[in-house]
Amino acid sequence: KSQVVQLQSVTIHASKEDPAYSVMRRAIAKAKYHTQQVDSFSAKVYIKGKGKLTDYPWLAKKALEKEGITKDRLFIQESVSEIQYMRPNKFKEKVIAIYTQGKNNNTSPNEYIFGSLYEPEIAETISPLSPKAFSYYRFEYLGSFRDRDMEINKIKIVPRSRGDNVFEGTINIVEDYWSIHSAELSSTKMGIKFKGVAIYNPIEDSKKLGQAWMPVTQNFFVSGSVFGFEFEGQYLATVKDYKLFLNPALKHE
Repeated sequence: KSQVVQLQSVTIHASKEDPAYSVMRRAIAKAKYHTQQVDSFSAKVYIKGKGKLTDYPWLAKKALEKEGITKDRLFIQESVSEIQYMRPNKFKEKVIAIYTQGKNNNTSPNEYIFGSLYEPEIAETISPLSPKAFSYYRFEYLGSFRDRDMEINKIKIVPRSRGDNVFEGTINIVEDYWSIHSAELSSTKMGIKFKGVAIYNPIEDSKKLGQAWMPVTQNFFVSGSVFGFEFEGQYLATVKDYKLFLNPALKHE
């Protein structure tokens, strides 16, 4: 007897990794270089902040009003400082001028302003460029755009589990340099939500050795509720008049 054998076709789909992981591997591998790239710098920093209490427990109303604090009353803070940085992480700040009106409820984002995403942590939050980043985040490629004749990769950052020690948002990475072009990240800390938008520019070394991408503007939005006190605020930090010295021990591209 002749037998009829039927063959079944099986289609195998090869799993294709999101291009974001290739970009982030290179950026993470180069993060240590970027922490050592700048030997020292000085600059002027202008910070303007404003915020208000949006709600509070009725039990505290009389006590607060006695102190002159009411709902929706603005606090305003402005400061101009000269900062000096020396590798690896030594900061000096000289306040030139400061103006304060009202109480800011300790919501200042200075930990983020003077921190660095190239470090494994910033303000006790795991950086997307940390060596441990793949354990804390998933990455998605959102395309690219061009700036100063360079290709910029846009990467979405998604925390694997939400909590006080992770970011979410987007980070833009310069192709080939694998440095930060800009970032829009949010995180929570002790019930306070911080959202920051940072823009970097290439700054020329004072001895013409090369250049480094440095933050020039940072916008922060703060909101939260602590013990029934609800508040919101916004800070703008701008950095100018950089005087930058690259690390002479490194090869600069």
